[in-house]
Amino acid sequence: MNTRRTCLGRVRQYCAYLETSANDYGDPLNDPYARDYAIRDFKSHLKKERKAKPASVKLMLAALDHFYLFLGLGRPKVRREDLPQEAPKALLPEAQKRFLRAVERCTSVRDRALALAQFREWFMRSTATNAYAVATRKYGAPQHPCSPIFYKRSSDP
Repeated sequence: MNTRRTCLGRVRQYCAYLETSANDYGDPLNDPYARDYAIRDFKSHLKKERKAKPASVKLMLAALDHFYLFLGLGRPKVRREDLPQEAPKALLPEAQKRFLRAVERCTSVRDRALALAQFREWFMRSTATNAYAVATRKYGAPQHPCSPIFYKRSSDP
């Protein structure tokens, strides 16, 4: 979707909220203090009544920042949402096997190399973090990403 259209939709949601909410703090479109109070209330409304996730709230606040900068009132003074830090999602072993088998059937050497490089990246970031740490302690840090140490099998001496 178009970024401007999305931003406009968020500003419309905020304006609809302003029309329906009862406020006693002044005009949020002209007064900086009323603006901050209205946005804090709107943020609470998003989180509690609309069950918006932190990323959605953050995007809404970014759209309202641009809106108020356009009006000449400056950025609202509202605390931003902390986004939860999520660990990278690992492919399940069965999905890993299907992926590698599909790569094996690929006829293009370039595509196969890209897919294997991507798989290695997924593997390193998710499932192999602990295994890599153990291997590094046992064999030492590899000198190069394609080092034979990284690819050693348990049956190798």
